[in-house]
Amino acid sequence: MSNVNHTYYSAIMGKAWSKAWGTQPTAAMFETVHAFKGAGVEALHLVMCLRPEGCTVDQFRAAGTVLKAAAGNLKPCGPANNTRKALVGTGAFTETVASGSKPYAYVLKLTAKGAAVVKAAGKPASASKTAKASVPAKAAKKPASKPRKPTTPKVAVTPPVIVTAPAAPAVQVTPPVTA
Repeated sequence: MSNVNHTYYSAIMGKAWSKAWGTQPTAAMFETVHAFKGAGVEALHLVMCLRPEGCTVDQFRAAGTVLKAAAGNLKPCGPANNTRKALVGTGAFTETVASGSKPYAYVLKLTAKGAAVVKAAGKPASASKTAKASVPAKAAKKPASKPRKPTTPKVAVTPPVIVTAPAAPAVQVTPPVTA
């Protein structure tokens, strides 16, 4: 883990790693993922998916919750599926489900496109091959539209029209005379 900020993951790595979470990821796996994503619980999920056996949602949620708690965040960790799916959508990885796994264990495999990203980032591409996958970079932002001339609204101003009812002539009503 030469280029990786290991202090972020120190609360769960080494002897603190639980057997219930599966095999412990290698430094090369972390370096591969960090070519696409900075340190954090989402990166941890991607690293765990690089392992040959993949990662179940329960394994990640348990490890991620411990990692968050070490940073002072006591809320439980969510599944982080959106990040994994978004990176698969970029074409840098393929995703499979480990055969015979119940609950499902997601396994990521690095594609040629992903290996190019890892190589460009200066990370060990060989590590991602053994790791079985990695996570693609975020998509570029959409270019801004051309600036438009400010327009002034055209408002027709009409003078107010005052309508007054003509005064009715005073009518005097005389009561009928009864005899």
